This record gives sequence, structure tokens and C-alpha cells, in this order.
Amino acid sequence: MKNILKISQLSLCLRYAGISDRILRGIDLVIDQAEVHALVGESGAGKSILGQTILDILPRIAVIESGSIEFDGQDLLRLTPFQRRGLLGSEIAFIPQDAMTALNPVRRIGQQLTDTLVLHLKLSRRDALDRACELLEEVKIQHPQRALKQYPHELSGGMRQRVLIAIAFSCRPRLIVADELTTALDVSVQRQILRLIRGLQESSGTSILFITHDLGVVAKICDKVSIIHSGRILETGVVERVFNVPEHSYTRALLKITPRYDRGEHQFEPIPRELTSRLQLEARQFDQNMRKFGDA
Repeated sequence: MKNILKISQLSLCLRYAGISDRILRGIDLVIDQAEVHALVGESGAGKSILGQTILDILPRIAVIESGSIEFDGQDLLRLTPFQRRGLLGSEIAFIPQDAMTALNPVRRIGQQLTDTLVLHLKLSRRDALDRACELLEEVKIQHPQRALKQYPHELSGGMRQRVLIAIAFSCRPRLIVADELTTALDVSVQRQILRLIRGLQESSGTSILFITHDLGVVAKICDKVSIIHSGRILETGVVERVFNVPEHSYTRALLKITPRYDRGEHQFEPIPRELTSRLQLEARQFDQNMRKFGDA
């Protein structure tokens, strides 16, 4: 199957106050067409900043040191800012974690949806408003006509998340980056959102990079999974294989600390300190090799 995204040897650091802190270390990642690919790691592992790198929304202190990000055969890092902006929203979309901060609090839901449709699909305002109503119906929002006239604070958390999903899928993008989109939702709403996302993805054929720390979510919705720690991909594979026959010791430890309620396992066990120390040491050695390579 043809890949839609191919990241090769991507390294990135944050530079501030005379300090250079490497966050991504030689990342290799491939996402196929119509695939839901999970990126799993603990907080600070580098998963969210990898998503920001793809979307070109990095903080100013972030510096890409090496590597490439090929989207449908073209290296995003070689495109001009104008060319990349042309892809974002239409070909590549984003579903952020916090819908309350992502949506404009002083603009109605209908205005925010129609803005996207007018900008990227060049629809008239009237046609965009009709399409916006259809989109809210597709994401299972009851009374869509009323929702179009409401402000974000008038909707529940689950409803706001559905609006973000509608915006992301509105232009039928080829790739969506979804960053911890179910973290702030309760379990019942989370289940509904995951079912909705998978249904829309299957009907549209869109590829999704699903950034999460929740292995339970990965099991429900994803085809493949990559495990990240200290800015490095440690293991990648089909979800069933990685969960049942993990190859890396960190993956085994990560799976072990995830409670299995179906087996009556409710106790967490911490990841062994010696394992995390070894991985951090390997990361420092990678940084040293990078510096030697740069000095050569």
C-alpha cells in the first residue's frame, strides 16, 4: 500500500538561553493511505512536538537539525511557508486536545465552520452554511441548525470535540493529526467519539496520526502503533502484534503498567527505573554522536 507520510531521520532541538535541548532523535515513521497510526508515549516523550513539526506549528525556539517529512512524495521541509499553508486545512488537518481553547470563544460555531469551507473549498457563504449543517449532522450533533448559532461555551465538552472533528474532516483531507483528542472526555463520551472518528475515517479513506498515551484507545481504533521514548521511536508494528508480542523492553513495561480490567488487573506497576535510565543514557549517547557528526 502506498504511504501518505514518510518521516526519515528527523531530529529537532529547542534552543533557549544558550541551551540546546534535543527533543526528537532520528525519527523514522511511515503512515500508509487509509491507516490509523498511533504514536504512544509518556508525557515529554516527544509525541506532541512531532505532530507540531508535521503541521508546521512549532514554537520559535524549535530548530529542525536534520531529516525529511515527505507528504505524498513531497518534502514538507523544503516547501515555502506559503506552500505549506496551502496544504494545511485542505490536505492536512489537525484535531487538538482542548476544544475550548481551539475554538474561538466569541464566534458562533457556524461562522467557524463556514470560514474553513470558504477558505479551502472556495464555497459561497450560503453554500458553506448548508454544508456546515450537513457536517454537524455527520458528527451526530442533534439540532445542527441550533448548534450553528451557538457559541463554544454553550456546548458540552463532547459536543465541542465533535465540532473540531467536523472542521477537520470538512475538506476531506488526506491526513489528520489528532493530539490526545479524548483525554478530557469521560469514558462514555470517549467511546462515542472514537466510534465516530473510526466511522468517518473508514468512509473518507483519510489517514490519521493518533497521538495518545492511552493504550486502551489504541486497541479500539488504530491499525498500527509506534512507541516513542526520549524522542526516539523504539518499536513499530500492527497493534495486535505489538500488544501481544512486544519486541522492546520499554514496550513490555508500558503494557505492564496499563490496567487490564477485563482480567481483574487494577494495580499499576511503575516502569523500572533502570530501564528508563538506560533509555535516557542511549538518548544522551545519540546526542553526543550527533554533535560529533556536526563537528566533522
